Amino acid sequence: MILDEKNSPRIFFDLVFQNITSIHRKNLILNQNLVTVTNKIDYTDPIMKKQIRITEQMGKKFITAVKDKSIVGYKYFNFENAKWVAMEIRGTFKGKITVSHDEAGSQVIGTKNVDIDSDVWTLYDIKIKPNPGKQALYFHFDGTGELDFKEFIFSE
Repeated sequence: MILDEKNSPRIFFDLVFQNITSIHRKNLILNQNLVTVTNKIDYTDPIMKKQIRITEQMGKKFITAVKDKSIVGYKYFNFENAKWVAMEIRGTFKGKITVSHDEAGSQVIGTKNVDIDSDVWTLYDIKIKPNPGKQALYFHFDGTGELDFKEFIFSE
């Protein structure tokens, strides 16, 4: 897991979401341009309370503290026949979610305006037009508020 706070909070995974449980071995934390490798994170630390991260509640892992300018990325998927991506999210967030094939957001494949204010996990469908073949997948969040991101599902 790489956390990068150059201009905005970002989180990137080199594995698919279904295998996310294997990521908890080590955590990299970027704070004031210093990288600290830890085996345990102190979530009472004020910086960690605001940091985008993976957390767990009642046996379910999800990404928390997703806010304006956050980017969540995954490598790699075969996009053959994918027409929709459904995201399961909760929280209070109003803005736009952009789906792209690159971290910079220049290869946009779909967008969705979102206005959510719920503690209940909710599915949001986003129509996508992906490039064929094996591609990366990035979710870009632009808006106000904060949300949790549990999972996503492709469909035709």
